[in-house]
This record gives sequence, C-alpha cells and structure tokens, in this order.
Amino acid sequence: MRVFMMYFVIFGTILAFIGLMGDDSLPGSGWFIWILVALNFIISSIATVSHMKSGKKSKIDEISEKW
Repeated sequence: MRVFMMYFVIFGTILAFIGLMGDDSLPGSGWFIWILVALNFIISSIATVSHMKSGKKSKIDEISEKW
C-alpha cells in the first residue's frame, strides 16, 4: 500500500501540473479534474503492479519505508 501511495503522490504531482497548465480553474472543467484523478489512479495501479512483479528493491521502496 505504501508503494502505491508513493506512486500516487508522484504521478499526482505531475498530473496536477498538467491540470494547472490546462487551466482547470475554468467554470465547467470539473470533468477535467476527475479525468486527471482517474488517470492518476490507473497509472499508479499499473506502476505498483509492475513494481511488485519485478521483485527488485528500488528507491521507491526505501522512501516508502520511511512513511
């Protein structure tokens, strides 16, 4: 779960920047924010599954153990 949270934060930050550049503060852009959140969840899930399948220790493991 910690690895997923790390990926969620990392990709969430990247997608938040994309949302900022996409001007998500415009009225009626609520769907855009939800698409970014859903995309973040999907990317984080895929990254976590592939990370767990590899079985190798990486920096993500070290950082997530500190949480």
